[in-house]
Amino acid sequence: GIGTAWSDSEKIRAFNRLVINKTSMGSVAVAGANYYLGTKTSVSITLPSSSQVGDEITVVWYNGSTPATLSITGNYIGTSYVPVANVRSELNFLYDGTNWCLMFSEFEV
Repeated sequence: GIGTAWSDSEKIRAFNRLVINKTSMGSVAVAGANYYLGTKTSVSITLPSSSQVGDEITVVWYNGSTPATLSITGNYIGTSYVPVANVRSELNFLYDGTNWCLMFSEFEV
């Protein structure tokens, strides 16, 4: 075939080069990025106007005793999410070629 199969460590290094992990939001979210924001009182997300089918964006933060205010701008479908106190919030956006689809989960902390 096409050469020697990659070892597990080679696969992991290649994957890590492809993953984009960020600790702050830019003016427009980057498709394929994971945002780990820490504890927040306000989260503002602007989704890209277009992307590739299957692209994902993940945004994670912790809410303190007062939940963060959340603003999402862009073309998305799905249930609106309202953060609550004392949870880890995780928003996942998946692009279907027309819209971003919002899925979310919470974990008590």
